[in-house]
Amino acid sequence: MGTLNSEAFRLHLTADQDKTPPSGTVQDIYAPSGILYSNNPTQWFAPIKVNATDSGSGIKYILASTTRPTLVNNVETLARVPTILERGAEWYQRLGRDGNAGTKVYCLSGHVKKPGAYELPMGATARELIYDYGGGIRIHGQLKAFSPGGVSSGILPAEMVDIPLDYESLTKASSMLGSGAMIVMDDSTCMVDIALRSAWFFAHENCGECTPCRIGTSRVVQILTKITTGHGSWQDAETLKELGERMHDDSRCGLGQSAPLPFLSSLNHFRGEYQAHIEEKRCPSKVCPASSIVLTPSAQEVSV
Repeated sequence: MGTLNSEAFRLHLTADQDKTPPSGTVQDIYAPSGILYSNNPTQWFAPIKVNATDSGSGIKYILASTTRPTLVNNVETLARVPTILERGAEWYQRLGRDGNAGTKVYCLSGHVKKPGAYELPMGATARELIYDYGGGIRIHGQLKAFSPGGVSSGILPAEMVDIPLDYESLTKASSMLGSGAMIVMDDSTCMVDIALRSAWFFAHENCGECTPCRIGTSRVVQILTKITTGHGSWQDAETLKELGERMHDDSRCGLGQSAPLPFLSSLNHFRGEYQAHIEEKRCPSKVCPASSIVLTPSAQEVSV
């Protein structure tokens, strides 16, 4: 992949001179021959308008910006198209709440009585999803936290259960909707343990291509393991915060950029649990250090 930004990419054509548009003209290319360089996969097969320039060497370099992608593989998007075409865009927009258009399929899992997939108006609240459709928290439990869009969206406390599940509201809360895969946690859950398990997932899933993610995720597992086993310090927590900021800013893809959210959000909203693990060497939920997570050799050996 090249290093051009997502607003433009370079098409390296090796076609004959007479097949390349004259300098300064614009044309649509739907099936370009050559090598396409882009850091945004949704643009790879998009209709593009190109401005041709002559390199003077018989090889053409064309700077192109996309108009719209033609490769759509989101089932949720495709499933809505027939009804929108039948009833119109205005009808679909009215289904949402507070300026949000349409509906969203929320996948509810975790400590709820009725997990499942529920299609609700875009902008429905977490409370509605958990209690009205999910049947509430399982027997003898109380809501403690939830991840609105899976672990990549971070962890929000029960006090924020009335937040609308839409893109703008969750972004303002330093979270994100993502695919709408909500995970609900009751009061038996240790937030530090959840942060560790999430970190292990990201360490296992990263591709290893960029250093901030490859080293960062394994280092996070190392530090959180120290804290959950009673060997951590507040300096470790500060290191986690600094490391998380670097991972978020410098990782090449969404995995590395979102990997810090579980421990950063848990540290922000449940600092008391970190304090109990660090200062009192105990787990309030009596979960740590009974974690079943086993460090991989790479996580054991990594150092920064």
